[in-house]
Amino acid sequence: MSPETIAIVSVGIALAGLIAGFWRDVRGEMKALTKRVDDLTERVKDLSERVSRIEGLIEGLIGSRRSGPKS
Repeated sequence: MSPETIAIVSVGIALAGLIAGFWRDVRGEMKALTKRVDDLTERVKDLSERVSRIEGLIEGLIGSRRSGPKS
């Protein structure tokens, strides 16, 4: 093999290693980001349920005031 061929193959191997390492890091970051988004989704869902309960309570109070005291 000529020195030029060896140099080209060496550069190709180095670039392949860099690209593989980059994609490994990207996949790890994506997994972490996915977990954070899933956690945030759960928190928003829980908050939405709590707000719905509060809305129901408020509507119940307003409805009981509109109907007046029961005899």
